[in-house]
Amino acid sequence: MAWRAKVAVLLATMININLPKGKTRVKADALNPYAARRQSNVMVISREEATEVFKQIAAQGKK
Repeated sequence: MAWRAKVAVLLATMININLPKGKTRVKADALNPYAARRQSNVMVISREEATEVFKQIAAQGKK
């Protein structure tokens, strides 16, 4: 387990210990910025495509 995941588990444990009754418990993955997350509606493009889009946006900004 990577150190980031260990820190996330410790933080989640500390938060969950101090939660009032009836509150939703925190999961460690929610506190780990490097945890894999499902993303919907995400378009994956190549570096070249991203460069072209950036150039088009920059050209519009100069007008």
